[in-house]
Amino acid sequence: MTFFFPKAIQFNDVKGSALSGLKVTNSPQFHVTLTNCESVQIVGITIQAPESTPNTDGIDTFQSTNIVIKDSTIGTGDDCVGIGDGSSNININDITCSPGHGISIGSLGRGNTKADVHSIHVDGAKLTSTRNGLRIKTWPGGSGVASYITYENGQMEDVSNPKIINQFYCETVDTGSGCKSQSSAVKISNVEYSNIRGTTPTEDGITLSCSQSGSCMGIKMENIVLVTGSGAQASCNAQNVQGGNSIPSRCLGNNGQ
Repeated sequence: MTFFFPKAIQFNDVKGSALSGLKVTNSPQFHVTLTNCESVQIVGITIQAPESTPNTDGIDTFQSTNIVIKDSTIGTGDDCVGIGDGSSNININDITCSPGHGISIGSLGRGNTKADVHSIHVDGAKLTSTRNGLRIKTWPGGSGVASYITYENGQMEDVSNPKIINQFYCETVDTGSGCKSQSSAVKISNVEYSNIRGTTPTEDGITLSCSQSGSCMGIKMENIVLVTGSGAQASCNAQNVQGGNSIPSRCLGNNGQ
């Protein structure tokens, strides 16, 4: 997929390179993008844009592999980090995100396209006052896979939607309300969340909105502590999740049903 958004820094077909110690501010839209890249490291950079500016993603990857993004501070009006189609072996370590839409995989499957994203590892993310936390978003009608995704050791403060899997993503509204369920969906499998703590102003700390086509499988959660403003444990809303487990069992139970 080709994106024509203006970009401050764009890497195309780059192999074995690094970007470090840079500050990027107020790009018209995307700040840093990597397309068809391999073995690139982004270390210790700062990205800033007003919270009110749409499509000002911090760092995005497309059709890229063996990418490291670490020790960086990002605050924008959209995704702090976005993992697009064709991304694999992406390691995101010790990222601070505030404000923004969190760390997202997708959106995938737009226009009934086939997605392939795998081996994504997010470790030590710190998110403060973001719209979303850790999100996977796919369009109805897509196909392909997003698999072997791990999130661990995350800290969240005042994050509106801490953990989301949304298979009803569409342009009308970010929550997917109004998107029609279709017979196919990008298969999301082998997703693990562990050691994630924080606070949220909303009651639903975890929202897993999966298609009835059985495309969410193997979702695992362990040591997740999300607290609302009143001090109560945030609830979990899980739909059509198969073959997962959660410790404690309040979200997925023992079998993901």
